Amino acid sequence: MKIGDKASRNARWRMKVDRPPELQNVEPKQERSELPPAQMRHIDKRNNSYAFNPETVGADDLSYIQQCLDRQWRSRETTNGIDDEDIAAAITLVIYKSIYEKRLDEFRLVRVPGEPTNGLAYCTSDNTFLIRNPKPERKTSLPCEIENQLIKTKNHCQIVFASRWAVYFNGWALRKLTEAKSCEIYPFSGDIKELLEAMTQVIQHFGHGVDRRYTLPKFRNIIPDFALGRLGLDPLNVALLTGTDSYFSDKAGFYFCIHQQVIQDTHVAIVNHLEGISVETDRVADNKIVCGDAWVGHGRCVTPDNLRSYVDRIKRGLSKKTGRGYLASIIAHHNWLTLYVSEIFRFVTSARDVENPYCDILVSASGDLCATINDKNKEDYPYGRSIPVGSVASSLWHYYLEHLKTLPVRLRAWERKFGNAVLEHIQTPSNPPFFYLMQNKILPSISQSKRNIVFGDVHITEMPGLIRHYLRSMLSRHGVHWALIEAYMGHCISGRYTHSDFAEGMQADIINCVCPVIDTLLEDLGWCDL
Repeated sequence: MKIGDKASRNARWRMKVDRPPELQNVEPKQERSELPPAQMRHIDKRNNSYAFNPETVGADDLSYIQQCLDRQWRSRETTNGIDDEDIAAAITLVIYKSIYEKRLDEFRLVRVPGEPTNGLAYCTSDNTFLIRNPKPERKTSLPCEIENQLIKTKNHCQIVFASRWAVYFNGWALRKLTEAKSCEIYPFSGDIKELLEAMTQVIQHFGHGVDRRYTLPKFRNIIPDFALGRLGLDPLNVALLTGTDSYFSDKAGFYFCIHQQVIQDTHVAIVNHLEGISVETDRVADNKIVCGDAWVGHGRCVTPDNLRSYVDRIKRGLSKKTGRGYLASIIAHHNWLTLYVSEIFRFVTSARDVENPYCDILVSASGDLCATINDKNKEDYPYGRSIPVGSVASSLWHYYLEHLKTLPVRLRAWERKFGNAVLEHIQTPSNPPFFYLMQNKILPSISQSKRNIVFGDVHITEMPGLIRHYLRSMLSRHGVHWALIEAYMGHCISGRYTHSDFAEGMQADIINCVCPVIDTLLEDLGWCDL
């Protein structure tokens, strides 16, 4: 019998009539809905989302949310952890507890979670929070009037209220907090309303194009970082605090090792700013960027000293003589020199691939001060991006090209292909990328033992992420504009801004502002001395 046919309807009607008189008008008991209480809930069927009015939040609502969270946590004790639905519920609980317990009369979301995905919280200008349905039947987008008010980031959530309280979470930190079955709110001493106003001014500045060259479509690396950076906070701490760096946010243990110190530093910076006290940017001795003594059990850090020691290790490899004869020594020297050149360009261009240190390095030289980087995983510039590298790195590259011409004819066939392919690639940019040829055995490969050179106690494949923070911090401390740093790192070139827009709009500024600092750093670290 089909559900929708006439017999089925008659059968259901007879069942209702045959019920006792006192139960005929009583509907069967339905299971409890997982939706919040009615006074909090407004269902927008068009967008498959729930809009909450914080003015109607009460103690019963908070306890209901807490009960839902407890049930979810208990049901996942034997699974792989917390999912996006739990994260959304935890964020919601923190928001409502803040509103209910502190009776905040004014608040605004400064930074919100990333691309509108399931189970994340948003705030609109009319003080209404929008919670996406954790399990929509199909993907939906937010209304235009709401979406236009959001500053979209990726997989992170940072909520700042215009009062004495702030909440900072990223995905991993919130997972750890929810696993501990607790959520924390970190207080700031002093009203941070001025900070929010400063951020608003920065938004307006970049949004309305005071200088069109710095009007980039993605603000996630500029707005909060720039506003906090103006207070003198260390750029690395800013990046960690705002969750802008995916390399660090992927490390579950890292965030908790340094989180309290970052909060304390931010607290001091904001208080000093509000009290009119100047803050020193070189707070950490010897320009040392400390990543915490217990980060994933290693205590990794980047300093000028261990950078110099890393350079010295490669130089010692350049001077090694093998016992296999003249040709073997030439090949060994050549491989070490290739490693040296690749690492210097990884440093100056902030190449970011951490799985294979040779997949997105220099592919060609275009002019005296620029190099083209093969960011093959970047959809925004699939043909590479042109990055000024400075005179020191450019001179080293030309030295390397001259070295290729001196390779003896007696080298093996792949060595001859190596020299010819590189020289041909310089003349014909449409050829395969330089290190693509190496990966496909057309060029000489560097042995795994040489790839596994240890940088302090950090594996060489993890060095680029640390180097990037070192370079970002050093450029900032030398007075380079934050927008230029972000563009130089390749963070902000996306959307309608193509590779050519970047080259035409910001390359001259980078050559004039960034390259002199890069040259100074290379000379100080000993990269330029062979």
